Amino acid sequence: MKNKIYFPVILFFCCLLSYSQNEYAFTLEDSDGLTIDDNEILEFSSTTYPEASLNFLVRNNTSEVIMVRAEVTNVSGTDGGQIEFCFGECYFGVLEGQSYPIGNWQPVVFIEPGQTQISAGDHIYNFDVGDGENPVIYSFRFYMSDIDGNELMSIPELQTDYSITYFYSSTLSNNSENILDFSYSYSNNRIKINCDEQLKLELYNLTGQKLFSRDLFFGENMINVDKFENKIIVMKFYNDDGDTEFKKIGIY
Repeated sequence: MKNKIYFPVILFFCCLLSYSQNEYAFTLEDSDGLTIDDNEILEFSSTTYPEASLNFLVRNNTSEVIMVRAEVTNVSGTDGGQIEFCFGECYFGVLEGQSYPIGNWQPVVFIEPGQTQISAGDHIYNFDVGDGENPVIYSFRFYMSDIDGNELMSIPELQTDYSITYFYSSTLSNNSENILDFSYSYSNNRIKINCDEQLKLELYNLTGQKLFSRDLFFGENMINVDKFENKIIVMKFYNDDGDTEFKKIGIY
C-alpha cells in the first residue's frame, strides 16, 4: 500500500525548489474557504457548539501529494482535557508537545495537489470554561512530514509549517461596549490606556506567563512594552469588584 503513495524524495525536493521564496506549501482555510493567516489568533467567547467550533481545511498549494501533521505547541488556562480536536482522526483532549494524528499505521494526513484533506469535518472545539479569570489558549503548528510522520524541515524556498492559536475568554470583547471603562491604543512600543475608573492591568504571553502588572489610574496611563519579544500579548484588565476583561495586542 505504501508503494502506491510514495514518490521519490529527489523528485519531491526538486519540485519544492521550483517555488519562490516564502511560498507556503499549504495554507489553512475556514469552512467558508477564507484563508486563516499564519500565526493568526482565532477568538471565541463561547463554549457552546457550533459557535465555539473552528472548522478548518488544509489546502495543498504544491503540485505533489503532501503529508501533514499538527503539533500542539501550547496549552494554557486549561489542562487540555476538554477539547475536541479532529485532524484525520478525532481526539478528545490534547497534550502539549504531542503531534496528531497518532498511530504507527498512518500518522499523517494525505492531501492531493491543489486540494484539501478528505476529512472535511476537521475542527477545534473547546468546551472548557476555564477558571473565570484567565483565557483558555491552544496553539497548533501544522507541518509537512514524510510517510512515517517525521517532519520535513523548512527550506528557504518553501514554508512547510503553519501556526494558529485558539483563544477563548468569556469576557473577550473587541467592540466598543467594554465591560470596564477604558480605551487603549498602541504606537512606538507603548500602550496608551485611558481609564474612567481605577483598574489593574496584567500582561501575559500566549503560554500564560505573566510579563507585567501595575495599577492604572484615572486618565492617561503609558505602558512601555519594547522589552517584550512576544509579538502577541494578552492584556487582563480588572477592578476591585472582580469585573474582568481581556484584550490582545500585537507588539511589532
